[in-house]
Amino acid sequence: MKIQNCKIKQIIVLAMILIMMTILLASLSVNSNSVDFQENEPKRTWNEREIIMDWELTQADGTILKVERVSGGFNNPFHFYRINGYTLQYDRNIRSWCWAYQDETGHLRPTEYPAHLFDPEELGFEKDIRRSEEVTIKIIQEILETFIESDIPGMRRRPSHIINMRNTPNRCPTNGEVQSIVIYISLDDQGPHEFPTDEYVMKFDALNEYYQAVSYGKLNITSHYFFYNSSILSSYFTEQDSTNLNGYTDANALLLREQEIALYSIASLDTLQTKNIDIDINEDTVVDNVTIILRGDFGNKTNSILGYYRRRIFIPEGMDKEDPFFNPTINNIPVRNLIFHYENVVLDGSLGNFALAHEFGHALGFPDLYSYIDIDILPVGPWDIMAEYHPYYSDSLPSMSAYIKYKYTNWIEPADIPLIKLARDSTYTIMPLTNYIPEKYVALRIKAPLGGTNEYFIIENRRKDPSAIVDGSLPGS
Repeated sequence: MKIQNCKIKQIIVLAMILIMMTILLASLSVNSNSVDFQENEPKRTWNEREIIMDWELTQADGTILKVERVSGGFNNPFHFYRINGYTLQYDRNIRSWCWAYQDETGHLRPTEYPAHLFDPEELGFEKDIRRSEEVTIKIIQEILETFIESDIPGMRRRPSHIINMRNTPNRCPTNGEVQSIVIYISLDDQGPHEFPTDEYVMKFDALNEYYQAVSYGKLNITSHYFFYNSSILSSYFTEQDSTNLNGYTDANALLLREQEIALYSIASLDTLQTKNIDIDINEDTVVDNVTIILRGDFGNKTNSILGYYRRRIFIPEGMDKEDPFFNPTINNIPVRNLIFHYENVVLDGSLGNFALAHEFGHALGFPDLYSYIDIDILPVGPWDIMAEYHPYYSDSLPSMSAYIKYKYTNWIEPADIPLIKLARDSTYTIMPLTNYIPEKYVALRIKAPLGGTNEYFIIENRRKDPSAIVDGSLPGS
């Protein structure tokens, strides 16, 4: 879940769920057990139904900004930040949030004035500046154009890594009794430590309970805990400066150091300790899951560095590709991917629960549902575990959407999320996503009236239950 310069194509057609749910809100009559869908569409205003939350942003010098995060609105999957009505925009060159302006094309741009150093009123800046409606619509259209599903020759296909994910090898199985390896790393200058503590056992038990709930009992995760005491110092994982010449110089250097210590920890495992653990239950000759936790307060909790899932081991230039260090195994079974977390994030209440569940979703093959490029894009809001973290999740995390379950697992049957074409006066009953019953509709795929052969929108029924493990903190439900 670390922001990279990756292609935005990894966001799937689900980017429009939030939009369609808003458009059709007046058409859904909800009771405790089902939703009846009927064709009607009231007129909405552009900024209607916005969600405003208190938020924190971190400047390059460590200053914490108390801001408002403004999300949503009809047909608007983006969010932005403001202080006292003045809009902020992130300047990647100085790694700080600056007061924003709208350029001649309608885009938001950062000024040269960091928000913690300059008064926007004295500078004469305008309040309530936003990306223009025209630009927002154009961005949405460009996103959607990359996600047309088609098996017809000559038509655009989705990226290969999200086609036929139910049968994709080298990922953690979505069904059965998964045995997950959890390695806790303590650095040389951090002193003695025991693992697992009761707090960690509770965290990973909660992870298992979450996936048991969202999979309708089809997936069970048993965590096996191991400890690795490294000879590396803490300064190795902090940024280099005049007082710390041992630190990393940039984000890529940090990634290599994280991989390095992860590989050392895997190499340290004792075969006698792991020989009786079935670490490859789907027999794809790859270890099902390895989770690494680095002790210490290194994780940046405000700039999206909550952890990440690595799909392959990166071999630096000049290194021997056959070197066993870069080809780790457990019980002679290759490790091809791993999850990396920082301790301070994992132990941080609902944030930690979210990070564990989100990254394990990647191990199961689920894509991110947020933008790697434009931090203002909020495709599905708080409605999917594969989106970004929201502070009001409390102890109950959101489910992944019906589309994720349909496309990437066999937790729901294709017949229970049918592709339909709306007809006047048509009525369908949709069961709540958390209460899936086979042979009952759990969602509807509605053919886009102006789209291609296989372009569609999805409507699902999400019911908030504050006492539930899943979907207990959904907003507006």
